[in-house]
Amino acid sequence: MGSAETLDKGAKGAAQAGATMSGTRQGGIGPDEAPEVGMTLAQFSIGCEFLTATGRWRCTDVGTRTVVAIRLDLDHDPTWYEGPPYAVPEHVFDEYDIESCVPAPDAPHYDDSGRERLVSLPRG
Repeated sequence: MGSAETLDKGAKGAAQAGATMSGTRQGGIGPDEAPEVGMTLAQFSIGCEFLTATGRWRCTDVGTRTVVAIRLDLDHDPTWYEGPPYAVPEHVFDEYDIESCVPAPDAPHYDDSGRERLVSLPRG
């Protein structure tokens, strides 16, 4: 087995495990919510939304082997997601990253249960 083949298998395994480029899982879907099989390139279209281990994304371009998307965050102004050009960075998902994506439900579900515990302090 060559070193390139070993790297390919290692990258594929990391993508299937839901790891991100930084190697950490941040928010997003949990292991109980993730299906066994990820998405295929044919399931992506411009404007479709999908989930990864890091959160919710909107597809902005589909290539022959890659998908380009913007991450949808709660704290941004909705006009930031209008484009192109976009006010937020676009990220490229390769064929290994695509395997760890799942279609997003129609209505976004966000857990803001901690919001009631926020305390505003006066300045000064």
